[in-house]
Amino acid sequence: MSLQPGQHLTLQIEDLVPGGEGLARHEGLTVFVPDALPGDQLEVRLISIKKTYARALIHRVLQPGPKRVKPPCALAYRCGGCQWQHFAYAGQLQAKQAALLEVMQRIGGWPEALLAASCAPVLGMAEPVAYRNKAQFPVQIVQGRPTLGFYAPRSHQLVPVDHCLIQPEAINTVLGSVQQWLLQHPEISVYEEASHSGLLRHLLIRHSSGTGQTLVGLVVRQPAAAQLLPLAESLRTRHPEIVGVLQNIQPARGNRILGSESEVLSGSQTYLEQLGPLHFELALPAFFQVNPQQTVLLYDQVLAALQPVSGLKVLDAYSGAGSISLWLARAGAQVLGLEIVPEATLNARANARRNGLAPQCRFETGRVEELLAGHLGRETFNAVVLDPPRKGCEPAVLTALAQSNIPQLVYVSCNPATLARDSALLRAAGFDLRALQPVDMFPHTHHLETVAHFVRDSAA
Repeated sequence: MSLQPGQHLTLQIEDLVPGGEGLARHEGLTVFVPDALPGDQLEVRLISIKKTYARALIHRVLQPGPKRVKPPCALAYRCGGCQWQHFAYAGQLQAKQAALLEVMQRIGGWPEALLAASCAPVLGMAEPVAYRNKAQFPVQIVQGRPTLGFYAPRSHQLVPVDHCLIQPEAINTVLGSVQQWLLQHPEISVYEEASHSGLLRHLLIRHSSGTGQTLVGLVVRQPAAAQLLPLAESLRTRHPEIVGVLQNIQPARGNRILGSESEVLSGSQTYLEQLGPLHFELALPAFFQVNPQQTVLLYDQVLAALQPVSGLKVLDAYSGAGSISLWLARAGAQVLGLEIVPEATLNARANARRNGLAPQCRFETGRVEELLAGHLGRETFNAVVLDPPRKGCEPAVLTALAQSNIPQLVYVSCNPATLARDSALLRAAGFDLRALQPVDMFPHTHHLETVAHFVRDSAA
């Protein structure tokens, strides 16, 4: 039978694929279905058909699978922020672990028995809500009104939002205040993507539940301090926890949210974030883990892998603002951090001084792939910590590690697929996988953070 887009099928969902979509089969054809869960019996509508696979959308749920629940969020299925609000949390954790093990075996080449022995259960949250410390809201005209929200899945269609379950109430209340101001002050025009006109593009809010401080960024197409200053002052009056409001200028077309230039409208250009007993001064664009509660667990797994940490000399590659470096230094290590972004290196040094850990920390700016081999050749380190971006490590980094005498390394990954790819090269270089500890940093999404501990054969 020839299938056509628009045709309806009845499918049984067998599994989940990387990215969180459901997988079913129909007459030898693999069908991918967003929002589907294992065990679901669904009536679906085909939207595209290729030679070996098809894509479909749920028309109705005929019989829910055992892990399907009523979403706690009214925006579920419409908002692109969370993919799994309808997935029981215990099921989310099991699915994430299964996906990690699958790619480590398929891409990494690690034996199934070794993975089963080395991988601990995912560390989840007791209350997986209000966990984020940063939110970015695009602005559009919806039904003639300036509106803040999130994009629908795989689109730039705005879904209006006045409350988000995974944001703390401090962020939701500031969101409401900005929305109210825009409705009452039409002189602040809204950016229009197609014509590249209008002013306000995004609202960015960073909030620390630890310190109580909030930093607000108004992302605009061109500088507009005179127009934005009344809004900035109103926000700081209405919300005393806001320590600063900035305009960030992003004149370019495209999907990049922040521009390279920010200007303080009112208050400070930075705010204080807290991890355990440590404090970090962060600017508006600075990278920092978005779930501080789980970050403490994540970094504790790094310490656990390297125990005893006191007295170790550790090289921290991709060190950012120094959060892992300071966590190691607090436990007694001497740390060298390597980071490509100069501002992040300056922040790391300032954060080391702020927390009384400067004597134990050095930070250097440059490409990790260019600096690593030289440091490993000149100095003796007891361990290397890798915390690369989603794309994983550059090949030169893995080559430098392979050619070094480093006895062990800890890889902190936000992408199981690139962790698996890089781990295959480490395995070929003589590193054994000692432990895998996944940590759920992003409940209700398919994303997963993992701490992997590798030990060189000769050091085992």
